Amino acid sequence: MKPLNIYDNWINYGYRHFAEVGPLAFSIKEISKQAGMSRTSFNYYFNSKAEFIEVLLAKHLNIVDEYGKKFRDKLPHSYINLLNNIDNYPVSVTFHLQLFNYRYIKQYNDAYIKGHELNFKNGILDWFIDFFGLKHSRQEAEKVYYFLMDTMYSRANLLREESRDISTIKYSEVFKDTLKDFLLVIKPGAVGI
Repeated sequence: MKPLNIYDNWINYGYRHFAEVGPLAFSIKEISKQAGMSRTSFNYYFNSKAEFIEVLLAKHLNIVDEYGKKFRDKLPHSYINLLNNIDNYPVSVTFHLQLFNYRYIKQYNDAYIKGHELNFKNGILDWFIDFFGLKHSRQEAEKVYYFLMDTMYSRANLLREESRDISTIKYSEVFKDTLKDFLLVIKPGAVGI
Protein backbone atom coordinates (compact mmCIF):
# COMPACT_ATOMS: atom_id res chain seq x y z
CA MET A 1 0.00 0.00 0.00
CA LYS A 2 1.23 3.51 -0.86
CA PRO A 3 2.03 5.75 2.11
CA LEU A 4 -0.51 8.55 1.71
CA ASN A 5 1.46 11.11 3.66
CA ILE A 6 4.21 11.26 0.99
CA TYR A 7 1.63 11.55 -1.81
CA ASP A 8 -0.25 14.22 0.15
CA ASN A 9 3.00 16.09 0.80
CA TRP A 10 3.73 16.19 -2.92
CA ILE A 11 0.25 17.54 -3.58
CA ASN A 12 0.32 20.11 -0.77
CA TYR A 13 3.82 21.40 -1.52
CA GLY A 14 3.11 21.33 -5.25
CA TYR A 15 -0.11 23.29 -4.82
CA ARG A 16 1.61 26.01 -2.82
CA HIS A 17 4.60 26.09 -5.18
CA PHE A 18 2.31 26.54 -8.20
CA ALA A 19 0.56 29.41 -6.39
CA GLU A 20 3.90 31.03 -5.56
CA VAL A 21 5.66 30.76 -8.93
CA GLY A 22 3.06 29.85 -11.56
CA PRO A 23 3.32 27.16 -14.20
CA LEU A 24 6.38 28.40 -16.10
CA ALA A 25 8.76 28.43 -13.11
CA PHE A 26 7.13 25.34 -11.58
CA SER A 27 9.92 22.95 -10.56
CA ILE A 28 9.74 19.39 -9.26
CA LYS A 29 13.33 19.80 -8.06
CA GLU A 30 12.36 22.86 -6.00
CA ILE A 31 9.32 21.12 -4.49
CA SER A 32 11.50 18.12 -3.64
CA LYS A 33 13.96 20.45 -1.90
CA GLN A 34 11.25 22.40 -0.01
CA ALA A 35 9.44 19.24 1.12
CA GLY A 36 12.56 17.21 1.83
CA MET A 37 11.33 14.37 -0.40
CA SER A 38 13.24 12.45 -3.00
CA ARG A 39 12.64 12.82 -6.70
CA THR A 40 12.25 9.03 -6.75
CA SER A 41 9.12 9.33 -4.64
CA PHE A 42 7.73 11.81 -7.17
CA ASN A 43 8.31 9.29 -9.96
CA TYR A 44 6.57 6.64 -7.88
CA TYR A 45 3.35 8.66 -7.71
CA PHE A 46 3.38 10.62 -10.98
CA ASN A 47 4.34 9.74 -14.52
CA SER A 48 5.29 13.30 -15.42
CA LYS A 49 5.25 16.93 -14.38
CA ALA A 50 2.26 17.45 -16.70
CA GLU A 51 0.30 14.72 -14.92
CA PHE A 52 1.22 16.25 -11.56
CA ILE A 53 -0.03 19.67 -12.66
CA GLU A 54 -3.32 18.09 -13.80
CA VAL A 55 -3.71 16.61 -10.30
CA LEU A 56 -3.05 20.06 -8.79
CA LEU A 57 -5.61 21.66 -11.10
CA ALA A 58 -8.19 19.05 -10.05
CA LYS A 59 -7.39 19.76 -6.37
CA HIS A 60 -7.86 23.46 -6.98
CA LEU A 61 -11.24 23.01 -8.65
CA ASN A 62 -12.37 20.83 -5.74
CA ILE A 63 -11.39 23.59 -3.30
CA VAL A 64 -13.27 26.20 -5.38
CA ASP A 65 -16.38 24.00 -5.46
CA GLU A 66 -16.26 23.22 -1.73
CA TYR A 67 -15.81 26.90 -0.91
CA GLY A 68 -18.81 27.86 -3.06
CA LYS A 69 -21.00 25.13 -1.56
CA LYS A 70 -20.36 26.49 1.95
CA PHE A 71 -22.19 29.66 1.04
CA ARG A 72 -24.60 28.54 -1.69
CA ASP A 73 -27.61 28.05 0.56
CA LYS A 74 -26.96 31.31 2.41
CA LEU A 75 -26.76 33.65 -0.59
CA PRO A 76 -27.37 36.54 -0.97
CA HIS A 77 -26.87 37.46 2.70
CA SER A 78 -23.62 35.64 3.18
CA TYR A 79 -21.75 37.14 0.25
CA ILE A 80 -19.87 39.60 2.45
CA ASN A 81 -19.11 36.67 4.76
CA LEU A 82 -17.82 34.79 1.70
CA LEU A 83 -15.54 37.71 0.86
CA ASN A 84 -14.31 37.98 4.44
CA ASN A 85 -13.55 34.26 4.49
CA ILE A 86 -11.55 34.49 1.29
CA ASP A 87 -8.59 35.53 3.43
CA ASN A 88 -8.65 32.04 4.94
CA TYR A 89 -7.71 30.69 1.49
CA PRO A 90 -4.77 32.87 0.37
CA VAL A 91 -2.94 30.00 -1.34
CA SER A 92 -6.05 28.99 -3.30
CA VAL A 93 -6.82 32.56 -4.34
CA THR A 94 -3.19 33.01 -5.40
CA PHE A 95 -3.37 29.69 -7.30
CA HIS A 96 -6.44 31.02 -9.15
CA LEU A 97 -4.58 34.27 -9.76
CA GLN A 98 -1.85 32.24 -11.48
CA LEU A 99 -4.53 30.66 -13.71
CA PHE A 100 -5.70 34.20 -14.56
CA ASN A 101 -2.14 35.28 -15.35
CA TYR A 102 -1.54 32.32 -17.67
CA ARG A 103 -4.89 32.26 -19.46
CA TYR A 104 -3.07 32.47 -22.77
CA ILE A 105 -2.19 28.79 -22.19
CA LYS A 106 -5.30 26.72 -22.92
CA GLN A 107 -4.91 24.36 -19.97
CA TYR A 108 -4.88 27.24 -17.48
CA ASN A 109 -7.59 29.23 -19.24
CA ASP A 110 -9.82 26.14 -19.13
CA ALA A 111 -9.20 25.73 -15.39
CA TYR A 112 -9.79 29.45 -14.77
CA ILE A 113 -13.13 29.29 -16.59
CA LYS A 114 -14.09 25.99 -14.94
CA GLY A 115 -13.53 27.58 -11.52
CA HIS A 116 -15.95 30.36 -12.36
CA GLU A 117 -18.45 27.91 -13.82
CA LEU A 118 -18.39 26.14 -10.44
CA ASN A 119 -19.12 29.49 -8.83
CA PHE A 120 -22.05 29.95 -11.22
CA LYS A 121 -23.35 26.52 -10.26
CA ASN A 122 -23.11 27.53 -6.61
CA GLY A 123 -25.21 30.67 -7.13
CA ILE A 124 -22.60 33.41 -7.45
CA LEU A 125 -23.79 34.56 -10.89
CA ASP A 126 -27.42 34.72 -9.70
CA TRP A 127 -26.31 36.79 -6.69
CA PHE A 128 -24.22 38.99 -9.00
CA ILE A 129 -27.15 39.64 -11.37
CA ASP A 130 -29.46 40.44 -8.46
CA PHE A 131 -26.98 42.54 -6.47
CA PHE A 132 -26.09 44.78 -9.41
CA GLY A 133 -29.64 44.77 -10.80
CA LEU A 134 -28.45 43.61 -14.20
CA LYS A 135 -31.14 43.45 -16.87
CA HIS A 136 -28.92 41.53 -19.27
CA SER A 137 -29.35 38.03 -20.59
CA ARG A 138 -27.54 35.40 -18.54
CA GLN A 139 -24.88 35.12 -21.25
CA GLU A 140 -24.31 38.90 -21.22
CA ALA A 141 -24.26 38.90 -17.41
CA GLU A 142 -21.48 36.29 -17.51
CA LYS A 143 -19.41 38.68 -19.65
CA VAL A 144 -19.96 41.47 -17.11
CA TYR A 145 -19.03 39.06 -14.30
CA TYR A 146 -15.79 38.10 -16.06
CA PHE A 147 -14.98 41.76 -16.60
CA LEU A 148 -15.37 42.34 -12.85
CA MET A 149 -13.30 39.26 -11.98
CA ASP A 150 -10.56 40.23 -14.43
CA THR A 151 -10.44 43.66 -12.79
CA MET A 152 -10.24 42.09 -9.34
CA TYR A 153 -7.44 39.75 -10.34
CA SER A 154 -5.54 42.58 -12.05
CA ARG A 155 -5.70 44.56 -8.82
CA ALA A 156 -4.80 41.48 -6.79
CA ASN A 157 -1.67 41.06 -8.91
CA LEU A 158 -0.42 44.38 -7.59
CA LEU A 159 -0.96 43.18 -4.03
CA ARG A 160 0.74 39.87 -4.83
CA GLU A 161 3.81 41.67 -6.16
CA GLU A 162 4.16 43.50 -2.84
CA SER A 163 4.11 40.36 -0.68
CA ARG A 164 6.54 37.47 -0.69
CA ASP A 165 4.48 35.46 1.78
CA ILE A 166 1.18 34.57 0.15
CA SER A 167 -0.27 33.38 3.44
CA THR A 168 -0.38 37.02 4.66
CA ILE A 169 -2.19 38.56 1.68
CA LYS A 170 -5.62 40.09 2.40
CA TYR A 171 -7.43 39.61 -0.91
CA SER A 172 -10.81 40.44 0.63
CA GLU A 173 -10.01 44.15 0.70
CA VAL A 174 -9.08 44.19 -2.99
CA PHE A 175 -12.24 42.29 -3.87
CA LYS A 176 -14.48 44.52 -1.72
CA ASP A 177 -12.94 47.72 -3.15
CA THR A 178 -13.43 46.42 -6.68
CA LEU A 179 -17.07 45.54 -5.96
CA LYS A 180 -17.64 49.02 -4.51
CA ASP A 181 -16.09 50.70 -7.57
CA PHE A 182 -18.07 48.47 -9.88
CA LEU A 183 -21.27 49.23 -7.98
CA LEU A 184 -20.68 52.97 -8.46
CA VAL A 185 -20.39 52.46 -12.22
CA ILE A 186 -23.38 50.12 -12.53
CA LYS A 187 -25.62 51.88 -9.98
CA PRO A 188 -24.49 55.50 -9.53
CA GLY A 189 -25.46 56.76 -6.08
CA ALA A 190 -25.72 53.25 -4.60
CA VAL A 191 -25.03 52.96 -0.88
CA GLY A 192 -22.33 50.35 -1.37
CA ILE A 193 -21.27 47.14 0.21
